[in-house]
Formats: sequence, C-alpha cells, structure tokens
Amino acid sequence: MAISSKSLERFRAIYESQYGKILTDEELDRKAQMLLNLYKAIYGKPIKRRKRK
Repeated sequence: MAISSKSLERFRAIYESQYGKILTDEELDRKAQMLLNLYKAIYGKPIKRRKRK
C-alpha cells in the first residue's frame, strides 16, 4: 500500500518533533512503511477516514 505524500509529511513532522531528527526521504519512507506494517500486523487493514461534511 502506497503512503500519500501528505501522510508522509505529517509523519515527518511528528517524528521530528518527538525525536529531534530530520529524516531523509529514504528513511522517512522506510520508517513510515514499517509503522504501517506493524499497525496491519496488530489491527489488520487500516480504517478509512470518513469524509467530513
């Protein structure tokens, strides 16, 4: 499953605020994919967000 650019940038900001480290694009993609894989292993497929009215 591909991760959207918007989600990657959000993950980058959260990671930087928590750990104080700026990730390269390669590190960002790898870490985000690892987190998504962990989520899937524990909870199954991610739930789709409902559109706000």
